[in-house]
Formats: sequence, C-alpha cells, structure tokens
Amino acid sequence: MLQPSVMFFKFLAIKNDLELDLIKQGKEIKRLKLNVPDTIIINDHDGSYWVYTDLDGCVRRTSFSDGDVVNKFKSFVNDENEVIGIYKLPVYKNGRAEENIVEVLNLESLERNLISKNNSEFAIQRFIKCRGPKAFICRSVWCKNKPPYVYILTNKVSNEYLF
Repeated sequence: MLQPSVMFFKFLAIKNDLELDLIKQGKEIKRLKLNVPDTIIINDHDGSYWVYTDLDGCVRRTSFSDGDVVNKFKSFVNDENEVIGIYKLPVYKNGRAEENIVEVLNLESLERNLISKNNSEFAIQRFIKCRGPKAFICRSVWCKNKPPYVYILTNKVSNEYLF
C-alpha cells in the first residue's frame, strides 16, 4: 500500500474554473505551499487534471495532454527500463478508499496507461529519485480523535537501533 490515495491530491489545489471566478470577483486566492510530485488524476468526477508545484512553491491544478505528461516524465537517459512514474489505483472497501494497487512505470507502461484510460479513477505520479547515499521518507499521520504520529522510512540504520 502506497499512500496517500488519489482523493488526497484532489483537494490540494483550487479548480481552474473556481480560480477564474475568484479573480473576476477581485477576491484574494490563497494557495497551499507544498512540494508535490507531478500527479496526474484520471477519470475523477471533475475530469482529468494535473496537480503540481509551481515555481513559487504553490500547488496548482491544470489540464493536460498525454504528450505533455510523457515529455515531463521521461528521463534524459534513454534507458527504456528506467522507473519514471508510479501508477496508483485506489481499492475501495465499504465505500472508502482503503489502499492502493501500485505499479511502477517505465516509459512504455506510462504511455500504455495514458492511452488505455480505463473507467476507474487512478493517478500517475512522477517518480522522484533520491539524491545521495541516505534516502528517506518522512510521513506524518493525523487521524481525528487519535494522537498524531510520524514515521521515517530510510535505507540507513544506525548501530544503536540494531538488536
């Protein structure tokens, strides 16, 4: 299971049409500042859209073409087996998205998933490579009526944590 699910990304950025309405009304638009990997949401109730972080560090939501996705995701290295994306298909249990079916994508499988566009809602995220010898992911979890907690996944282990 690789979280968060597709639903999480849906609410990070304001919809384009709502943004235009707010601009016309002269209202201030508050944007979330957050680094988000390029995330393509397909077959959502709002259509298909791209969620990304702009140059100012704000989360944005826009429309896209399949060619845009391939050009943005493909690597400068011409290795056809290189992992460039992650496919996430939510699995619903009792009407809630409980987990994701996850598949790593190379260029060929990315193009195949973009073209097939099955009827299910799914996301394709850009794969972010770690830089340096010590890779880690820090995840914070908050649940209503429960204490929040944080966990870290890393490829390095200190001797003090070995049993």
